[in-house]
Amino acid sequence: MFSIRALALSLALFTTAASAGKRGLAWPFCTLSSSPSSVSTPHEPDFSSTSTDNAPLDPGVLNNGQGQVVAIYDWETFAPPSTNGNGGLGFIGTQRCMDCDSSPVAQLRARQAQQGWATVFSLNEPDQAGISPSAAADWYVQWINPLAIKKALPAITSSTSPGQGLDWLNSMINACAGRCFADYINLHWYGNSFPEFQNYITGAHNRFPQFNVVISEFALQNPSGGQSAQVAFFRQAFAWLDAQPWVILYFPFVATSPALLQANDPGAASFVGTGSTLYNNNGLPSASLIDLIVNMGEGEIVWLTIPRLLGFAWNWGLMGTLTVQVYVYHISFQGDRVTFKALVYALYLLEWAQTLLATYDAVHWFGYGWGNKKMLKQIYTEFLDVPVFTSTIGAAVQIFFGWRIFTLSHSKVLFGFIILMALIQLTGAAVAGYYVGCSTAHLKIDIHTSVKFTSFALIQWKVMISWDSPGQLVSDLELQRQ
Repeated sequence: MFSIRALALSLALFTTAASAGKRGLAWPFCTLSSSPSSVSTPHEPDFSSTSTDNAPLDPGVLNNGQGQVVAIYDWETFAPPSTNGNGGLGFIGTQRCMDCDSSPVAQLRARQAQQGWATVFSLNEPDQAGISPSAAADWYVQWINPLAIKKALPAITSSTSPGQGLDWLNSMINACAGRCFADYINLHWYGNSFPEFQNYITGAHNRFPQFNVVISEFALQNPSGGQSAQVAFFRQAFAWLDAQPWVILYFPFVATSPALLQANDPGAASFVGTGSTLYNNNGLPSASLIDLIVNMGEGEIVWLTIPRLLGFAWNWGLMGTLTVQVYVYHISFQGDRVTFKALVYALYLLEWAQTLLATYDAVHWFGYGWGNKKMLKQIYTEFLDVPVFTSTIGAAVQIFFGWRIFTLSHSKVLFGFIILMALIQLTGAAVAGYYVGCSTAHLKIDIHTSVKFTSFALIQWKVMISWDSPGQLVSDLELQRQ
């Protein structure tokens, strides 16, 4: 049925997919330099040493299954050292310099193919590394363009000095002259307040609206409030970034411990402070940050619960209305055709099956799963009761309408068109059910919904001009529910 409940639950599915995690771990690999940038970034990695910053740490402890933390990068093109590999997160290779001993650019394609990255980050802060925009553009075309994966333009600082920051990025894009294939701009930011951060990110997006945005480093610049100030800032920033559809990934600085940051990069520890480190010195996640980094925000919980609650309430109300209508039909039209009766009762039973399955979902989301944010993102029977049952009932009614129209107009072409549209939306439902139930690509369901709505609207228009035709009662019953 194309009911308010189906729309509400479909919206819940869309919201679940659209709110898929954007957070990532900026995971230091080797010893960093002790002299941070004077403008916006705490460090430029120095790979002359072979020490491993985060080898004792486990990224998997920040991957709790709720899907908020989804990625990890280490300013390198090889996986970060840890006690648990990538921790189940998607690794993003980074060719941070034009050619590096630790990440030779000649090995870029081979490492990507071997490790299977889905995204690549390119040059790290070239605007403060003496790399000209034109040289960066030529390098990008030669080495990054050939990778058949998602690509980010070089990560730039938030410097406002002439020729740096967004100005440098604009010059590089101009030097590319349409030759650079990219999906994202990559931003770094260090500053003093959330409004300052928000204005910078929004300004960058407005300046380059043709690209989505990743923020691969950001934190307050050594706030006087220490960790509590960083937590308050991240709380505001995460909620805002999650709500921006053009922000794809963001990485708070930094996924290490205070002791490791101070030992390996005292300049960064001084520039940013240690309040934004995601781990404690004992290797466990920071108690002040773990709930914030791994769990859903309040806004996301609202969007995952309210549409479903409204959908369930409306569905049970409509189910009561339909039950009364079927009862009236049963006692008033006992002489109706057997085929009409069979259609009415069969669709009525399918409506009950759909309602009970939806209630089963509600019991798990709001009963057994009360207070469990992870369960709110679970797909129980939605793959069946929303797309499949909706389209099965809709297709039956549409084909019945088609038959009614055919008996009046004798148009085989129109009847065939109606059947075709009904079958297309039924096929779309099967595909949507598969993707919702067996795949992470939940947004595929919108194809089914769009086709179904279009076909139903066309058929409804034709039925309206044939309203005095036989079998009106079945139409009345289902029109109340569709």
